[in-house]
Amino acid sequence: ACAMRLFERIIVNYPRAFDVVVADALYAKSNFFNLVLEHNKDVIAVLKDDRRDLLKDVETLFAGKEPTFVFTRNGTEIRCWDSDDFQSWPQVTQPVRVIRTQEIKRPVRRQLDDKLDEQPVSSWTWVTTLSPHRAHTEAAVEIGHSRWNIENNGFNEAVNHYFSDHVYRHHPAAMLNFWLL
Repeated sequence: ACAMRLFERIIVNYPRAFDVVVADALYAKSNFFNLVLEHNKDVIAVLKDDRRDLLKDVETLFAGKEPTFVFTRNGTEIRCWDSDDFQSWPQVTQPVRVIRTQEIKRPVRRQLDDKLDEQPVSSWTWVTTLSPHRAHTEAAVEIGHSRWNIENNGFNEAVNHYFSDHVYRHHPAAMLNFWLL
């Protein structure tokens, strides 16, 4: 509810600031997707176990099929399954697209004993309103992973390089003073 109120405020004050809302699994809910769609924006969210019915449908949809797209990013082979007419979520006002990936990192040679250490395969599933025409599979995967950029590049930098801490008072003047300190 808080995120939806915040989205409503942001869309009024900054209607052209963004085209896509990138969200964690918490926001993979029909009411949030419908709100974003009402404002002619797109949304992409991770699909995890708390949305078991949708996740099972996605797994069934892609079971036994070859990947539709394969690419490499930073030495990781990414195998993608992509379907843009997912009908198993009727609560959303339009069909959504689902993308599933298997990400296989190359083995790492350990310095201590010079042995190759196999890396675990990670799997991701996203649900999005982005059409394949607006975002190719590779771009949609990049957008889905970009949700970590805010934490990794924003908050971590503030904490590690500027010794920032939690903002305890959320009044604009208090936050400004906090950052000025």
